[in-house]
Amino acid sequence: MPDELTEDRNTPAGAGSVSPVSLSAPPSTGQRPNATVDAIVVVHNGAAWLAQCLDGLAAQTLPPARLVIVDVASTDTSRAIATAHPGVREKIRSVEVLPLTSRVPVGRAIERGMARLPVGDDASTSWVWVLHDDTVPRRNALAQLLHAGLASKSVGVAGPKLVSWEEPRRLVEMGIQITRTGRRLASPARGEADQGQYDHRADVLAVSTSGMLVRRSAYDDLGGFDDAFVEHGADLDFGWRAQLAGHRVVVVPAAVVRDASAGLDGERPGGARPGELERRGRRAARQVTLARCSPLAAPFLALWMALSALVASLTLLVAKRPRQAWRELADVSALFHPFATLGARWRGRRTKRLRRDHLGTLFVPPGVAARTTVDHIQDAITPERARARRETAATTETGPVADESESLDNLPASLPRRIVSHPGFLAVVAVLVATVVAWRDAIRTGALSPTHTGVAGGELRPVTSGASGLWHAFRDAWHGAGLGTGADSGPHLAVLSLLTWLAERVPGVAESRSSAGVTIAWLLFLAPVVAAWSAYLAARVVTQARVARALGAVAWGTAGVAASGIAQGRVSVAVVHVLLPFVLAGFCLAARRDGTFTATFATALATAVIGAFAPPLLGLSALAALVLLVLGPGLRRARALVLLVVPAALLGPWAARFVGDWRLLLSGPGLVSTSDDRGPWGVLAVVLGEPGSAGVAVWLGAPLVLLGLLGFAVRGRSRAESVGLLAGCLVALLGLAGALASQLVVLGSAETGVGRSGPAHLWSGLGVQLWLAGLLVGLLAGSRPVLASLQRPGRRWGFVAAVGAASLAVLPLLTAAGLQAYDGLGRTLSVGQATLPAVAVDQGSGPLGNRLLVLRPSDDVVDFVLAGQEPGEVLRDLDRVPDADDAPLVEAVANIVGGRGANSLDSTSLARLGIGFVQVRAKGDSTLTRRLDSSAGLSRLGASERGILWKVQPLPGVDGAAGVAVAAAPSRARLVDADGHLLQVVPTTGPHGAVDTTLPAGSGRRLLVMAEPAEWSQQAVVTFDGRRLERVAGADQPTYAVPPTSGDLVVDLAAAQPWWRLGQALLVGLVVFLALPFGNRRSRRRS
Repeated sequence: MPDELTEDRNTPAGAGSVSPVSLSAPPSTGQRPNATVDAIVVVHNGAAWLAQCLDGLAAQTLPPARLVIVDVASTDTSRAIATAHPGVREKIRSVEVLPLTSRVPVGRAIERGMARLPVGDDASTSWVWVLHDDTVPRRNALAQLLHAGLASKSVGVAGPKLVSWEEPRRLVEMGIQITRTGRRLASPARGEADQGQYDHRADVLAVSTSGMLVRRSAYDDLGGFDDAFVEHGADLDFGWRAQLAGHRVVVVPAAVVRDASAGLDGERPGGARPGELERRGRRAARQVTLARCSPLAAPFLALWMALSALVASLTLLVAKRPRQAWRELADVSALFHPFATLGARWRGRRTKRLRRDHLGTLFVPPGVAARTTVDHIQDAITPERARARRETAATTETGPVADESESLDNLPASLPRRIVSHPGFLAVVAVLVATVVAWRDAIRTGALSPTHTGVAGGELRPVTSGASGLWHAFRDAWHGAGLGTGADSGPHLAVLSLLTWLAERVPGVAESRSSAGVTIAWLLFLAPVVAAWSAYLAARVVTQARVARALGAVAWGTAGVAASGIAQGRVSVAVVHVLLPFVLAGFCLAARRDGTFTATFATALATAVIGAFAPPLLGLSALAALVLLVLGPGLRRARALVLLVVPAALLGPWAARFVGDWRLLLSGPGLVSTSDDRGPWGVLAVVLGEPGSAGVAVWLGAPLVLLGLLGFAVRGRSRAESVGLLAGCLVALLGLAGALASQLVVLGSAETGVGRSGPAHLWSGLGVQLWLAGLLVGLLAGSRPVLASLQRPGRRWGFVAAVGAASLAVLPLLTAAGLQAYDGLGRTLSVGQATLPAVAVDQGSGPLGNRLLVLRPSDDVVDFVLAGQEPGEVLRDLDRVPDADDAPLVEAVANIVGGRGANSLDSTSLARLGIGFVQVRAKGDSTLTRRLDSSAGLSRLGASERGILWKVQPLPGVDGAAGVAVAAAPSRARLVDADGHLLQVVPTTGPHGAVDTTLPAGSGRRLLVMAEPAEWSQQAVVTFDGRRLERVAGADQPTYAVPPTSGDLVVDLAAAQPWWRLGQALLVGLVVFLALPFGNRRSRRRS
């Protein structure tokens, strides 16, 4: 064996004196035939790599005899480099540059080069080495390849180990690995560390044309590359046909070639995009498989390809990988060229000498393919930090070391220790402790206990309902307390319903008298804690410093505006305080070049939730999205369009009402105020971020304001950071301007007491939240030079200034948090108690569904409230004109209390309205109490601290005296005869007279009477055995003629704008799906 074939790779180039064209075969063959090696280099716009490729070719310990450089219509300096390169001409005696004037596939380019090479007398001893311009072979690569080829006359093709151009310790390819169905597997995975784990490979189905050494007799036997696969799939088809013709294809791990993969990476000028090249390669692999598989298996294989591609694409869509799903679906296009596939099969029959099942061991086994797929999935979902730690580990063993050289000082901390010492965790715990101390009295009295009904007071109304009640209040076309209303409900009820439904999954909450009230109480309690957590996470877009982010989280979680809003029962403020950091960070990410649509859709969803509780912020977010849409380049405009359209679409027709009445855009549930804080002290409190506060506590916010303003003077490290600081400054200024101007714009009236209303305006705290959020951006940006000075105290005065700034930020913040915890919630919120009599609640929520009339007398008027199982307003809002005609109710109340000159003492009108009980909050000897005691049809049940309770007698039956036998109390739905006498109580199953029951057969005419206003009938759908019943004209109450036969009676309150609701539900599901991340960030970017 010549020295060149066994020479170590470290041997200097040119060592040895053996002729490069006269090589001895291994001694084991017993013969010493001569072998000739020629080379072909295919070039196309490869000036960036060609010089190194030719250098590597010239440095071979076994240089080829001839070299043909095929230039495929290059437009750069590739041809000049090939013509002027001195190294190859010194080592290779014959060098020819073959220019092509037009683009041709790689297979055609190799064939052109083959045509320029002479064929010796014995083609079996002639070899051709094919290289691409973006490859660099190691010095002994050709010698190792030829060694493998001469080891057996059956070897027709030999391929090298392809490694990364930049990192030769990273693998690119070790032969083409493919399944029987034509699915190429990256084994090894591209970029996998080379530890010799694949060096056992020998025979493979095919090798890449990059570095391929082919025996000339084998090439001539195959007739070159097939006409159907001269570009994509050329290497796979050539190797497959070679194996079928009896020419072995081997991979030689000792022959190493660096491969830049310029075409696949999109680095080659004028080339196709990487994604398109990958799709073409996948499609070609499927086509080659159909052309070379068994004819009997081809139809079933084509069906399997179509079904598997469809299932895989759907699975990837569910996993939110649209690009990969499209690549999988593109495999189906391999079936669209049947004639090309059949032509390739026909042409290949001439050289086929082996049975196809003889190649079974060359395919990837199904189990290996499955494990590879699982590994790829694991790599996609493994957190990036864990993967980074795994990849930075040494790829080779360093060997044993002395025991004394091993140090235990740098061992990684345990998980509990890392959690406890994490600044973000400490910030959240600090806010939690302050919140628990502030809620100490409320917790002691059972505010968070499921046995109570939550809290109430201020802007928060008492809530005695559950998730179902809140959902019906949002969904139903007719909803609300009392007689109800047909106006659109706020989407905030849907959000509270969802939160209540989740809370009801906790044992004990569902059995509470008001699971919604308990949920709202917990929402108010946890809002500062969750807000601190959200602020810490969102601050990552401004700075990576954990200490600064933790400080900002504590400042945001203990902000005075949040504490004031929660103490006043403003649930909307709590929701905004939790979600506002996420929304601001999401807009920042959407404006960045590396933003993702997953974060954008999550931001749109959070914006919609904020808009449901605080419409003014919805308007500001739409304005910000519009600015980004106009000024943002590229995909940033698409993300801006999502932020502009999706929140409004999620809110549905409710958002369209802002067009008709602009005042609704400047108000919101729980965001109105009827107090006047326009004095100098009130303005100062707003500027210092403490609206409604007084005394020394106001000045504790001054350091935060000062440091935040100074932080905006810090110079950004990039243009994007400077734009972000400018945006934060604008947010702060808009918030401050809105807070100061909110009290100047009267939006309408709001309830201020029993029967009283006053001028209402937007609560200034909403603007203060934006003001503080913008200041925190400046504070976080300004923390960078402060932390740098503290970590590297090089300059004395700079270090002193940094210490002063840090003290100015920390000490007032901790002091303010301590004062808030000490002061507690105040006296506005109180623990909800059972404000309604238990008997009234039981009948109101039972089959009778009757109502409770609560009379609230004052010096001037007797105000009344009609209560039932339907929840009323959760939060105070602007007064609105009722759209239900309450004249019958007002007249009935006036008759019973003696108003409007009425002298009637009959309570029949109350029973007709489904009122089962009357409660009066007055003394037992008052005039109103005596009048009710003397009223016919009212029976006093007793008195409590909540008032005196009377029971209303039911309507009489058909005989005029059997009313008690027919019904125990008035009901919401009743069946009467033609004269109006009660025949039967119809049991209700839901709010506002929802019915689903079976009526027995009767005699004579029967009428269904609903104790609802006339407008109710416009929204309700009444059916009997599936046939819709029409309302009887001229009746005082909604009345329907019921057939005398037995049948199913259904009264359903249809959903308000059902098509809109269906569209909203589908859009919510889609947005939630798009907003949920799947896998790590790296895999999502590849998708």
